[in-house]
Amino acid sequence: MTAVKKGLWTDDEDAFLLTWEGIGADFVASHDLGRADGAGTARMRKLIASGAAEKFAQAQKLICEYRLLAGLCRSAFAQEATQDDAEQWEEKAGRWRLSREEQTA
Repeated sequence: MTAVKKGLWTDDEDAFLLTWEGIGADFVASHDLGRADGAGTARMRKLIASGAAEKFAQAQKLICEYRLLAGLCRSAFAQEATQDDAEQWEEKAGRWRLSREEQTA
């Protein structure tokens, strides 16, 4: 039996959870991060309620835009993939903002 992680979440764990939450926050938290069952949903609720999830998504979008503007995407495929990533992060930021607003309404 594998030990379950407890305690504070790290920046890396939050980033991994926020990046892959679309496949299931609890699955990612327990399977990939070694957290207890239900920990992913609980952490996502906290990150959304605080606005941290939205800010993370906005930051990821800005990183994509930087890569495009700096010429770091050297092929048409890389440019298109990075643009798609930016759009996905923008969509996540909007979804998480709406979720936060609904929680506080």
